[in-house]
Amino acid sequence: MNLAQKIIITLVICTIAVACGHKKQTETPEESIILNEETVSAFALKIENAVLNDNPVMLNQAFDEVAIRDSISSNSIVLSSLDTDFGKTFWRENFKIGNYCVTMVNQGGDFKFTRYYEKDGEHHIVFRTYCDYGLRIDDYVVHVADSVLKIKEGFIYNLSSSLTHQIEYDMLYRIMQRTDPEGITSHLTQAADLLDRDESKQAFRLLNEHRAMLKEYPYFWQLYIRALFETVPGKFIEGLEQLADEGFDERAILTHKLLYFANMGDVKATEEVITKLIDYTGDDPIYLLFYGRSNYMAGYYKDALTCYENAAQNLPLIWDIWYGLLECYAELNDKAKFDQTVALAESNFGMTQDEIKELIEKDFLPKITR
Repeated sequence: MNLAQKIIITLVICTIAVACGHKKQTETPEESIILNEETVSAFALKIENAVLNDNPVMLNQAFDEVAIRDSISSNSIVLSSLDTDFGKTFWRENFKIGNYCVTMVNQGGDFKFTRYYEKDGEHHIVFRTYCDYGLRIDDYVVHVADSVLKIKEGFIYNLSSSLTHQIEYDMLYRIMQRTDPEGITSHLTQAADLLDRDESKQAFRLLNEHRAMLKEYPYFWQLYIRALFETVPGKFIEGLEQLADEGFDERAILTHKLLYFANMGDVKATEEVITKLIDYTGDDPIYLLFYGRSNYMAGYYKDALTCYENAAQNLPLIWDIWYGLLECYAELNDKAKFDQTVALAESNFGMTQDEIKELIEKDFLPKITR
């Protein structure tokens, strides 16, 4: 799987006509920016580079807050809260996605612009954030506002929610928690607490009891899917597929299936899900990591190694690729390659010799020396 070639931006400047009286014709600011694959992809690549260079500001400021505010203006509770200090704080926190992505990268993950496409006259960019076998995929819609490109809407795969719906109901949840802490949203807080205490059955029961009142909150589905897996892991896929009847998007279902199948070692199912996801997200080399994971969990160490080696050629050597290589070399008892890969820990991850030694003794020593 090859990385898509980076696209070079070409700015198209509108010609300014000069009248007989030597007066310049008035030009609207929006005419200076042409929305097309080149300009929108260049915008996305700038965001990617900023995040990878530890700068969250460009992504944080990429959202058209005016347009998004207009989209949620029918919610009087949310709209009126924007006149309060706490409401303004909740609002600002919803646009710190760049901070989240930078944190994931700094914790050994990766961030990537994976696809541009145009649909129904709108220009889309897809970003993928990865960390610790977790995946977040955002599909954003870009337009021109105040002479610059801005994100006006989006779709969050993991939550099966539009960007504006997520912001609206995150705001509503926080507001209700502050103004009516014993109200309906308290059940979400209780469920989260139960899950954190490993009481998943009680959490699942609570969420189902109040499902009709809570299902508009994307946070509900985040908790529900976790509780479903922890309560009935053997029926997780069946339960996940049933969510389609409630409007859960196929892209969301596929994302959660990928995480499940890869970690369960179901190689065939993982491949099938990846093939379907590529149609939506573009061909992302992170899928090699998940396919490698499924092969490793299934005991196909040579196949897993091939996946990890190819992933390492097409992605930064993030922690999970590096660790996956070590696991495969250990299982295949390839001490030379194992030692070569271990040696990268200091330069890539800043590990000390004592930390490297401790990791080897804890996770690999019995296998690599047998």
